[in-house]
Amino acid sequence: LVIVYAPNEDDTAENKTQFYETLQRSIEEQERDILILGDLNARVGKNSEEWDGVIGKAGEEVLNNNGERLLNLCLMNNLVILNTMFIHRDIHKYTRVEPRKGERSIIDYIIVQRGKKKFVRDSRVKRGPELGSDHKLLIEVVNNNTQETSQQQLKRRKARGKDNNKGERKIRIYKLKEKDIQETFQRKVDE
Repeated sequence: LVIVYAPNEDDTAENKTQFYETLQRSIEEQERDILILGDLNARVGKNSEEWDGVIGKAGEEVLNNNGERLLNLCLMNNLVILNTMFIHRDIHKYTRVEPRKGERSIIDYIIVQRGKKKFVRDSRVKRGPELGSDHKLLIEVVNNNTQETSQQQLKRRKARGKDNNKGERKIRIYKLKEKDIQETFQRKVDE
């Protein structure tokens, strides 16, 4: 479990770089599953196709510099940002709201390894608990039965239309971290 508070968007590039290098080291040091929670002061947008499933289509429109840094970190470490994956009304989506200024944003996140996403049923802002902040409580709902059968996986994939071959191929560059994939890729390039 890694709890983070990232530099603001207007902080120096040096501070941001130092933060993401420290976070990268923390990820690399993990021998078990990783769960990253916190205020990342990043706005990651909702272009799920460009970011190869790191985010879903349920985010906000805005993408900023911190958001790009976070997306690249997630892409390189095979992580997904859960609270962009589940469609909700705005009151259950925006993690920071400042009504007097008319501001709202998604800057707090729950991040897990790509393979663990299948064990999560939902991620949303929970209205009600007052934290004495302009940030809202973000929760994750995990499946009770984490052993999903292959039949259930197939049914879920069909329901989402993932088994329809549309002639499109996605490039999953995060796979290049695997040694055998790297070697196969290099061999094909050399050929």
